Amino acid sequence: MTGRQPRWNVDLIFHNENRALPDFVADMIERLEYVHRLVGENLQRAADKAAEWYDKRSRPQVFNPGDKVRIYLPRRYIGRTVKWQRFYGTIGKVERRLNDVTYVILLTNSSRSEQKLFHVDKLKLYRSYQ
Repeated sequence: MTGRQPRWNVDLIFHNENRALPDFVADMIERLEYVHRLVGENLQRAADKAAEWYDKRSRPQVFNPGDKVRIYLPRRYIGRTVKWQRFYGTIGKVERRLNDVTYVILLTNSSRSEQKLFHVDKLKLYRSYQ
């Protein structure tokens, strides 16, 4: 339209370089693969460190089917201070164990009962103090 070749982004990048486009692309792909591998290794190290930190305070628990458990449900009520709220107020019964950390709990409300999945960290054994 103007009587000359248009300038593209690639032309601006290679303005002072004497490399061919396939060489530049191959070099860029190699550098991107290296960065991808490096990021993956760093993320794995960070995940391992976070798991190690979490496992320091984690206490493994095993519940048997039929055990009564209290369930941690941190619901906040407006107008009440956190200091006076019960976060382990819900009581359920262990139906079955799916794996090392997941349980199926039967919640029995006054109107209906339902089964839900809970992580072992959200459960503690129910003890009646009578």
